[in-house]
Amino acid sequence: MPIIIIYCIIIYQSLFYIPKVLNAEIKLPKALYIPDDQYITNERTFSGPMGMGLIKSFEYNNQKFCIYNNIKGQKKITLPSTKQDCPKKIGE
Repeated sequence: MPIIIIYCIIIYQSLFYIPKVLNAEIKLPKALYIPDDQYITNERTFSGPMGMGLIKSFEYNNQKFCIYNNIKGQKKITLPSTKQDCPKKIGE
């Protein structure tokens, strides 16, 4: 009798519980790719009100990277030329 109960529990879990665990959506935070430090040039850091806005800029591979903090997290913008300046706010 106990073997039948254990068998029923295993079948129940495999039908209802395990598929839900396997189909669970996992959301990982978006990580910013920062290349190797030895190839970064003209690195600058900025501070804004409450840490928002442009926080860092650097040049890598003849491109300029601008990193911003906003309410939803960090955002990276890539400019095609190193001669361009990063806008102080996103959208300018």
